[in-house]
Amino acid sequence: MSGGEIYVPKLPKMSITELVRAMGPDCLVEEVGIRPGEKIHEVLLNEDESARALGTGKYYEVPPQFKTWNNGNKTDEKRRLARGFVYTSENAEDNLNAEQLTKMVSSLTK
Repeated sequence: MSGGEIYVPKLPKMSITELVRAMGPDCLVEEVGIRPGEKIHEVLLNEDESARALGTGKYYEVPPQFKTWNNGNKTDEKRRLARGFVYTSENAEDNLNAEQLTKMVSSLTK
């Protein structure tokens, strides 16, 4: 970190039905459909941010938009994102299912 950056982790995505299966496997679930104004996917890195963002391993780094920070970005070892790239919950690469989430949570509580 140099100052002013925003870090967006590359997290696995999970459907709400898988989350319900993990949290309450015996619960009765009634699908009611999409409600007005409801989002289907979350935008985590928009096109404007990705124009200056760098892909760095397990996260995206978005440097400050204005040069008010003396951040001295070192981009030689980092990867610039493709023009027009957008990171959303829809295009996240990894899928997390109920069993994986349950295993992750139980490993944290030991």
